[in-house]
Amino acid sequence: MTQRLRSAPIRLLVVNHGTLCGGVEKHLGDLLSCLPHDEVQVLAIVATGQGPARALWEAVGLRCIDVPVPYFSRVPVPYFGVMRLSLQLPMEFLKWIYFCRAFRKLLHQEAPDLVYASSPHAAIAVEPVLSRFQIPWVWQMPDLIKNRWLNRLALRPAIKNSKAIIANSRAMADSIVRLGADPPKVHQVYNGVDVSSFVVAAQSAGCFRAEVGLGADVPLVGMFGQVTRWKGWHVFVEAIPNVVVRFPSARFVLVGSPMKKSDRRYQAIVMARLAGLGLDRFVIWTGFREDVPRIMADCDVIVHASIQPEPLGVVILEGMAACKAVVCTSAGGTREIVTHNESGIVVPPGDPGALAEAINKLLSDPLLRVQMGKKGREVVESRFTHDRRVQAFREVFRQTVDGSLK
Repeated sequence: MTQRLRSAPIRLLVVNHGTLCGGVEKHLGDLLSCLPHDEVQVLAIVATGQGPARALWEAVGLRCIDVPVPYFSRVPVPYFGVMRLSLQLPMEFLKWIYFCRAFRKLLHQEAPDLVYASSPHAAIAVEPVLSRFQIPWVWQMPDLIKNRWLNRLALRPAIKNSKAIIANSRAMADSIVRLGADPPKVHQVYNGVDVSSFVVAAQSAGCFRAEVGLGADVPLVGMFGQVTRWKGWHVFVEAIPNVVVRFPSARFVLVGSPMKKSDRRYQAIVMARLAGLGLDRFVIWTGFREDVPRIMADCDVIVHASIQPEPLGVVILEGMAACKAVVCTSAGGTREIVTHNESGIVVPPGDPGALAEAINKLLSDPLLRVQMGKKGREVVESRFTHDRRVQAFREVFRQTVDGSLK
């Protein structure tokens, strides 16, 4: 590997564990497409498969290389924690052997100055290979990980041998330190949103209501995100009857789709519960939508009902960027975003009654909704913009590479 000149752009090789389109993949594309080309040259994204994220990345001009990155997937065994072993472990191990050979070859071909692994799975995969190369590397922890022995064991080499670890909230950074990371190695970089897209969407307010046949006077409550149990969709459903009693004309829009088979089963359970409660006529389930800002522009209240600690809560930021009153649960990084009764309402996780009470409070007070919406926009513009995130990543990348030069 040749040494990079200080004035030259950083040659960056990115590794992600898959091409399904979740929050990690979307934010990865946003980040890489906005890095200044004169400072960072993105060589490619190494990922597995031809999923929708690949099309998203390629649409913004990013090159993709299909290599089977091993994914140590989850199974419902509570004591294994987030980094769980599964019955697929032998297959993943064989995939990992193949990945190591392919990745070594790729490093020789691409000659990167820096490798960025965008998830713990990617970090575990690349660490054994990069430990043999004089190439600095960084990785990101996008989800909170519990402090359990298996997590420590799986992540110990990545924590020890990487040059930097990026956390998207203070809660995340603290969890990484508890796993054994040296605090100076952990860089807190908040996720950000493109506020301008929500400003533009507000100019076409009413379009989504017209699409689904709702009048301007109909109270509309929205929930957005990946359809998976820990996001608390079932809690939201249980809260709806208490809202309908108070506001019979209210409607509820659910925007999102499942990514995995277990999530599809969970969605079926939630939909069956809606039918069992007789709530079908009150609910609009759109599935995945690319026009989230446009839908949020027509909502009166945005709900985020996670039942587990949220690493940060991008949907909350998006709701605040849309100048909407938000209701979120009091766990994880959400407390770093929302000030209770000022920029939103914070409720205990897994409590449908408290969730319904917060929604009713906001629906009954239009002035409060406006005040919270304005305050939320101010918070996002001051701390959580997309530009601030890109700048922070640039600094981490530059410091990591320059610090490795002799």
